[in-house]
Amino acid sequence: EQKTPERIVFMELFTAEICPFCPQAERHFNDLIQGDDILGFSCLVDYFESGTHNPYAQPFCKTQQDLYRRKIKGGSRYTP
Repeated sequence: EQKTPERIVFMELFTAEICPFCPQAERHFNDLIQGDDILGFSCLVDYFESGTHNPYAQPFCKTQQDLYRRKIKGGSRYTP
C-alpha cells in the first residue's frame, strides 16, 4: 500500500541559458526533488540572453521572481 504524503513541498529553481552557476544548481535541485512529497518546477528566465532567442525562456518566470522579491522584500533578482 502506497502512503499519501501529509504535505507536498513545492520548490522552484530559476535558471538561465548563460548562467555559469545554473548547471550545478540544477544538479542540486534534482537531488532535492527526489522525494515523493516534493514537487519541483524549473523556470528558465528570459533576461539572460546570449544573443539568440531561447524558446524555453519564459517572461512569466521573471514575473514570478519579481513577485517573490516583493513579498520577501528582497534585493535584486538572483539566478540560480
